Amino acid sequence: MNEATKRVVKAVLRILVALNDASPLATVTVFGRTISVSMFRDELLNTEFTVTDRTDFNNNGVGSADYGEGTGPNMDSINYQDIIGDGQDPNFYGNPNYVDDSGMSILILHEVAHMNQVGFNFWQLSFQVHRADDTVNGSQFYDTQYGTNNEAFAEALAQQMANAINMNLHGATTGQHGSPQEPTDIYAANNGQPYSQ
Repeated sequence: MNEATKRVVKAVLRILVALNDASPLATVTVFGRTISVSMFRDELLNTEFTVTDRTDFNNNGVGSADYGEGTGPNMDSINYQDIIGDGQDPNFYGNPNYVDDSGMSILILHEVAHMNQVGFNFWQLSFQVHRADDTVNGSQFYDTQYGTNNEAFAEALAQQMANAINMNLHGATTGQHGSPQEPTDIYAANNGQPYSQ
């Protein structure tokens, strides 16, 4: 796990350099939700990353991201095998085939995209709409299109932040989540009527 931890530290430092070199007033907007480079940098600095051997994450993903909501640090856990590989799956973020270690860069950008007010508000709305949608029959959030859409939103925010700070990701992504949608649009498509609280 030491190697995986070193890779996370290097990626965080590389992103911090790019964030510090960019205009702090530059912004990224996804679906009318805007975050500045300086706010994104502050959330990265407020994040405690943990490399773990856990594989029981609720989102069926590589880790978990918990936003501190401005009162405490953000907490992010990442499974070490998703960083250094398990010898079986070639799709790990620390794969040396990624140019400029872009796999690790998109992983960290994606995680921080969840752990800020914009990402948190999107998750909160998604979860609220998911709970009101009878067509998902009480399914776990991350087993539905709402969970996939939440990941797509974080991916879009991460990719746009990389563009805003002139960080070339060389096509690296955190998966094929599709294009994000407003959670209320998913509800309307599923239920044939607009979402209302």
